[in-house]
Amino acid sequence: MTEDETGYQLTDILEIHFLELPKLFDEAVEKDESEPLIQWMEFIDRRLHYWQVLQTVGYI
Repeated sequence: MTEDETGYQLTDILEIHFLELPKLFDEAVEKDESEPLIQWMEFIDRRLHYWQVLQTVGYI
């Protein structure tokens, strides 16, 4: 990761993952249910769904 203006390297140990939640339910995409990243995606998806339900019924 570098600073935008100077290009100075801020860190070389940062790891970024882009989680594409719609692909989690795509049967054509191969996935290992025991993989920690897949487990995180499932957890995040459940939390987002729960949040949407609360908004729909007016609790938020």
